[in-house]
Amino acid sequence: MSVGQGYALATPLQVLLSVSTVANDGKLLAPTILRDILDGEGNIVQQFTPNERWDLTVDPVIQVFEDNTIRGCQPTGEWKSVEPWVFGKVKEGMRLAVLEGTLAKIFADFGLAKAGQVAGKTGTAEYCDKFADAKGLCRPGDWPSHAWTAAFAPYSDPEIAVVAFVYNGNEGATVAGPIVKRVLEAYFALAAADSGTTP
Repeated sequence: MSVGQGYALATPLQVLLSVSTVANDGKLLAPTILRDILDGEGNIVQQFTPNERWDLTVDPVIQVFEDNTIRGCQPTGEWKSVEPWVFGKVKEGMRLAVLEGTLAKIFADFGLAKAGQVAGKTGTAEYCDKFADAKGLCRPGDWPSHAWTAAFAPYSDPEIAVVAFVYNGNEGATVAGPIVKRVLEAYFALAAADSGTTP
């Protein structure tokens, strides 16, 4: 469970919100589809600002559970926040995954990564659903797996978070990692084109 397999279930949007919360030092922002409403000449008519739902370093919104082994995990009735240093350590670990970990080869030629400006995490989550079971793929010790990679950039001042999920994709680093890299490349190429600079 603690490594994201078995009973740990998450949608790509939930993983993306988790990554962006880490990137924002514990601030969980509500997802939105719109950035700006423009008129026919490209002028901003209405600009949307981020809507902060919680600051996990301040707001006690995390429910505490205990495992007494007889009844399993049960809520204690307590709620807590997260110390700010925890988000700093998670961010550092995600940056190291790009610089020298599971994403290092994928991002080796990526400009921002060389400067330590991309942070990410790969995942290879074993699963067994009705589709895999019907194909006889659910073998104990050799389950099929989904490929995950999530990242944010730039590290020092995040402006984009990306997640790639490939159903039955196997390894996160080699399958989902390149997808995330291509999205980041496209994003920063467009940003550079808009500003008249090179990525």
